[in-house]
Amino acid sequence: MGALRRPLGSALDNYEWASGYRPTFGLIGVDLQTFERTPKPSLGWLGAVARRNAL
Repeated sequence: MGALRRPLGSALDNYEWASGYRPTFGLIGVDLQTFERTPKPSLGWLGAVARRNAL
């Protein structure tokens, strides 16, 4: 399964780099000036889904 995921991840990385790091992806936002990491709202949503074990 890992071999099947690698091309998708690589394609998403290429998309991010080509877009100048905009739009951003992931659950944690990073300020590129200070490198401060900030949880995005989607992290809270995903945590709630995990706690309920259901969508």
